[in-house]
Amino acid sequence: MKKIGLPHKQLGEMKRMSHSEELDKKILKRLAEPPGGGSFREVIKLDSGEKITHQCSMATGWASVHWRHQYEAHFLQPMPEWVSYEHPYHRRGLCELAVESKTKLPDAKPRSSASRESAQWH
Repeated sequence: MKKIGLPHKQLGEMKRMSHSEELDKKILKRLAEPPGGGSFREVIKLDSGEKITHQCSMATGWASVHWRHQYEAHFLQPMPEWVSYEHPYHRRGLCELAVESKTKLPDAKPRSSASRESAQWH
């Protein structure tokens, strides 16, 4: 009986695609978690001049810094720019996820499947 399967190259691409999709789902799940609050404030100024203010506990702020350093030490490069705009709670979780899974975060922020489908119709 002859085995029918995908060529090795296509199989590798499918594994990478499913791994990437799986990582995107984990990222979106982390970003959906409520970040909490606290007395520590972080103000981020965007190129447009708009400001984003995040509030969190001091512990969350320091954990965010710690995991950013862990990410940079592990991958020998800074975290993607979009991550720096996220709440410190989410930033910590994303860097921790990346380091523990030994997978760099994507260069662009993942979008939910609903927002991708919506973008296709506009």
